[in-house]
Parts: sequence; structure tokens; C-alpha cells
Amino acid sequence: MSHHIAHIGPENAILHSLPAFQAGEFRAELEHVDLPLGEVLIEAGAAIPFVYFPNQGVASVLIVLANGGSVEVGMIDRYGLVGARPWFDPTQSHHQVVVQAAVQGYRIKTSLFNGHAEGAGMGSPAMVDFSYLYPLQIAQTAACNRLHAADRRLARWLLMMDDRMTGAMEMTQEFLGFMLGTRRSTVNYAANVLQEKKTIALSRNRILIINRAQLELSACECYVGLREIDLKRGIIRVPLTSPNRN
Repeated sequence: MSHHIAHIGPENAILHSLPAFQAGEFRAELEHVDLPLGEVLIEAGAAIPFVYFPNQGVASVLIVLANGGSVEVGMIDRYGLVGARPWFDPTQSHHQVVVQAAVQGYRIKTSLFNGHAEGAGMGSPAMVDFSYLYPLQIAQTAACNRLHAADRRLARWLLMMDDRMTGAMEMTQEFLGFMLGTRRSTVNYAANVLQEKKTIALSRNRILIINRAQLELSACECYVGLREIDLKRGIIRVPLTSPNRN
């Protein structure tokens, strides 16, 4: 669902930090959007019609394989944007991007965004930070997916989501399988391991963190590395609760 807006007070960090000379014209071309869990924003191998600026929520960047399998390599929240270079070809996406937690924000046609980027540029401080730090998140996540057990990766993933939102997470095991690049049975095993440690509570399509300190101890070392990246980007709102993770 979308509609044009004349005046906005953006919460997205990149929009918020646009230079004054550029902000008015750029914002006038934005549309407000409300996007539900599971909505595909960009298909792998397809054209990129819009660039998205989340105010709230999280979008997941997935690598999709020829056999239909997928795995998450990045999260995008209100400190970033979806669909723009340098991670995407200007006309075709190499990734699929899916709403991971309901997104409320703005979008602009890719052709209009590219016009601004190639003209006056998109040199806001938040854009520079995102351009530098987001590829580090992708690299760390790729290593995590390759090297660590499913229950430790799930703990890391849940902590990263908890850093970006509050309350219980609405999530099916099938969707978690897409995120972690594993089968539903493996996701079920990993979730049960964490539940037996009394770190999370599971109900139908919902996960609630009940002991964050123990969940931090259950996560792989990648959480600390990814958390350092998030600290530099200003994302972190939750302090580490486990002294052994400092």
C-alpha cells in the first residue's frame, strides 16, 4: 500500500541526514509505504523498480540458489536503504529482498533515485556510513553461515532482531529456514535447543526472548563482530547483558 506525500518528517537516518539543498526536491518524490511480513521487495535477477527507505521494520537480503534454496546475507533497517548501488546493479538485482519485520517507510522510483545520485549525489553522512559498513555485515554473515552450527546462528539472528525491534517476533519455521539457509527440521531442532536452555519461548509462529543474557552466551562469536558494526552505525539500543560477551 502506498500514497504520495507532500511533507514528511523522516525517521530513516539517510533521509534525515540529507543536505538541506537536496532534501526538499528528493522528499517530494517519495511515496509512503506499509509493507507486511514476507512481502518481496526485489526479486533476484529482476529489475529494481523502487529504492526503499525503512523508518521501522527490517528487510532481509537473501542469496537465492538455482535449486530454490536461500540464505540471508544482510539485514536492512532504518539506518539503510534497499535497492540502491553499490550492492545492486542499477538495472538488475543479484539478491532477493524480503520484509522480515513489517516495514513502514518510503520508496522512490529507481530512475528518480539514480538521477539524484548521478546529479547532486547522495552524500549524506548516514549514506556514507551505510556504504562503508553494510558490506562488512554481509561478509561477517557469510562467514557465520558457512562455519557455525544452526542453533548458534539462530541465537545470533534473534539477538540482531532484538537489537532492532521490541516484543515477540512473528516468524514461521519455514521463513526462518529461508533466513538461515537450512531445512525446517534443522530450524525446529535449533529452536528447541534454545528453548531447552530457557532463552526463548516458542508459540505458534511467534518467538519471544525471555533470557537475553543466556541467549548471548548461546550465540556464535559473529554476534559480537556484527554488534560492533551496528554500534558504529548507531543501531544498537540494547546493551550486552552477559559479562562474558564484553
